[in-house]
Amino acid sequence: MLQIKTKQLKDCINQSLSSNSFPNVLLKTSNNTLKVCSMDSDSYLVMSIDIEQTDSDLIALVDRKQLLNILKTIKTDQIDLAIEDENLIINTNKAIYRLQSKDPDLFNPYSLDTDINDGITLNSKTLLDAIDKVMYAVSKDRYSYSYYDNLKTVGFIFEAGSFYVAGTDGNRLAICDLKLPNNLNNRFGIPKTAAMHLKKILKKDVLFNVIESEYQKIAVFKSDNFVFTTIINDNLPDIIGAINGYREYLAIEVKLSKDAIIDILKSFVIDKKETYTVRLTLTNDNLNLLSLVNNSSANIPVNYTGDKYTIDFNALYLLEALENICNNDVVIKLPSSNDYPAYIESVDNCGCLALVIPLGKT
Repeated sequence: MLQIKTKQLKDCINQSLSSNSFPNVLLKTSNNTLKVCSMDSDSYLVMSIDIEQTDSDLIALVDRKQLLNILKTIKTDQIDLAIEDENLIINTNKAIYRLQSKDPDLFNPYSLDTDINDGITLNSKTLLDAIDKVMYAVSKDRYSYSYYDNLKTVGFIFEAGSFYVAGTDGNRLAICDLKLPNNLNNRFGIPKTAAMHLKKILKKDVLFNVIESEYQKIAVFKSDNFVFTTIINDNLPDIIGAINGYREYLAIEVKLSKDAIIDILKSFVIDKKETYTVRLTLTNDNLNLLSLVNNSSANIPVNYTGDKYTIDFNALYLLEALENICNNDVVIKLPSSNDYPAYIESVDNCGCLALVIPLGKT
């Protein structure tokens, strides 16, 4: 029997992975530690809780939801855990719960159960902020064709001594420079679901590395109380090359406060599941935004002199790009024709950049 703090175990179970295909969690003791192991179709998570020396090992494979429901009802600060007749016994000194344990050998992490001792240290807040700022651009396509697989991932790009986090669905692109010097040279995508789960468990800095298992390459994130591993997609497009390659087609720069244009775009976008075309027209010292759905329009004063310039965008794509740029003062760089993307970034170069492909011919 071992004694453990109720909240510690409840937090671990609450943060564990699960899916319809992998509904169970594995509890096992090892070296004065209780390990809580869970997985889904892409990732594997081991969370650790320090325990006092126990007189016998414990191993149990139980239903995650059932265990979590029990822990939510327990009011005592500590509980005792034991195995008896293939049941997990949870003793609160006020009640004794029995939860059926399945054969632990049924829990197969498919070579994802691994660890690292070296790599680069990632600041959790910086990483999570970057993931938040690019997630909107990750493909939401429902199809499972391999063409879309690399667009359904959050990109990790290590190039020229820099580390970038990126997302793209082919029509828009978002990228953040974490300004973390490193000597890695790699680019890949981690599943969107894995990136979302990192947001759930990352509290402190983590050690990060990529290793090659028996069957595949794996990204490993290691903290003081967990090891999170996930499969990677090596077919991430050359995002840095695309960004640099399209710059030669930029023709006009307009600086403005993003708050004003965001408010206008929000008034145009009624349902985020629909496409609302917004037409941007530049004339001397004025930017006009026209909704082609209901002909509503608004003007923003800007510093521009030159020929009349007109271009169309998906209003939602433009809105989300602007919302995820770090600072309020932005520069919109418009292309020479609508065959090429527009660039949106902070005036003070905060490290976040968005590309949006225009719509049709104007």
